[in-house]
Amino acid sequence: MRNARMCLSTVLLLGVLARAEDAPKTEEKHWSYLHGITPTKWGEVSPTCATGGHQSPVALSTKQAKPQAPAQPLELSWTKATGELVDTGHSDQVNLPPGSFITYGGKRYELQQFHFHSPSEHTIDGKQGTSPSPFAPVLTALPAAGEKKSVEVDLPALLPKSTRHFAYPGSLTTPPCSEDVQWIVMLDEDAVSKPEIAGFQAKYAKNARPVQPLKGRTVAIAP
Repeated sequence: MRNARMCLSTVLLLGVLARAEDAPKTEEKHWSYLHGITPTKWGEVSPTCATGGHQSPVALSTKQAKPQAPAQPLELSWTKATGELVDTGHSDQVNLPPGSFITYGGKRYELQQFHFHSPSEHTIDGKQGTSPSPFAPVLTALPAAGEKKSVEVDLPALLPKSTRHFAYPGSLTTPPCSEDVQWIVMLDEDAVSKPEIAGFQAKYAKNARPVQPLKGRTVAIAP
C-alpha cells in the first residue's frame, strides 16, 4: 500500500519529533520545496540536512534489502478518531488525540499526527507513488491556509492487510532533518481516486524531498 505506508512511516517518526521540538529555538529561515530555500539548500536552515549521514527518504529495493534478522514484531493498534486538519504551509496535516499506536521492536510509538506528500518520498524498485494517502475524508475536506477543520478518520480501516515492510535508520524528511529515526515503509499497496489526488496537488503540486544516499546503511526487509 504505497500510500498507507507513508502514513505508517509518519507514526514511527514521533519519538524524534518530540526531541526536535524541545531543542533550543534559533532564528528560523523559511524553507520550501519549489522556491527560495529548496531541498538542495536546506543546509542553510539546518546543517544536518546537508551533512547528516543518515538522511531520508531513500531509494528502496526489494532485491537489495537484507532479510531482517532477528525479526522485529510489528503490532498496529489504531482506533477511530476525530482529528484537527490544518494547513501547515508545507502540507495538510491531521493532529490526533491519544489512543492509536504502533509497537515495534519492543518500543511503543504514539500516533500524534499524519501529513501528506506528493509524490511519495521513498521510491520502491525505482517507482514513486503519485498520491499522498488513502484518507479520503481528509482529502475531500482540505483547509484553506490558516484554517482548521474537524475530521473523522477511520484509522483501523486504513491499516495494511500485510505487515511486510522495509526497515532502516534515517531522518526527518524536512528541516531540521533530525536523525536517529526508525523508518518503517510498508509494502502492501492500495489505490486513491484521481479527484482525491487532484485536490491535494492543486495546493501542493510537489512537496517531496528527493531521495538521499544510503551511505552504507543496511535496509532490512521483514516478511
